[in-house]
Amino acid sequence: MDTYLHCWEGLAELLERGCSDDLLCDFGMPIMYHGIRYNCRVLCYNRQILLIRPKMAMADGGNYRESRYFTSYRPHADENDSQLLLPRHLFQAKFGQLYAPFGTQWLECADGTTFGCESCEELWAPQSPHIHMALQGVCIIGNGSGSHHELRKLDTRVELMMSATRKCGGV
Repeated sequence: MDTYLHCWEGLAELLERGCSDDLLCDFGMPIMYHGIRYNCRVLCYNRQILLIRPKMAMADGGNYRESRYFTSYRPHADENDSQLLLPRHLFQAKFGQLYAPFGTQWLECADGTTFGCESCEELWAPQSPHIHMALQGVCIIGNGSGSHHELRKLDTRVELMMSATRKCGGV
């Protein structure tokens, strides 16, 4: 539980220092939601958490054992109403925010631009989230990826991202 608390403290410090001032930021961190551990993307803008997006496909091949620590998220029918209660002592007092949306939705900016994200292994999944998002009209889809060094893996990852853009459009 210490890791989760320190991650929240680290995120609060980044926001307090202004890292998301006039900049949409995508941070990766573990989140406990309804007693279940998820690997998540946390989208922030102007010191507010706009969305917490849990990962739906775990990396378990080769050196990876992600499902040892995290659970794959499965969207629910009432997902648009899912809210995560933030640590009060960090977010309510400093930023006036008590809850953040939690789920696989995406963001729409004031100018109509839509932004979604997926994480690492999801890009390799047969039903990658970027396909669903593109079919829903999402323009920009980010993929936060990280892995150990493996010869030519970056080439594979870049090719997968270019392929996703070719078939789905967008940026």
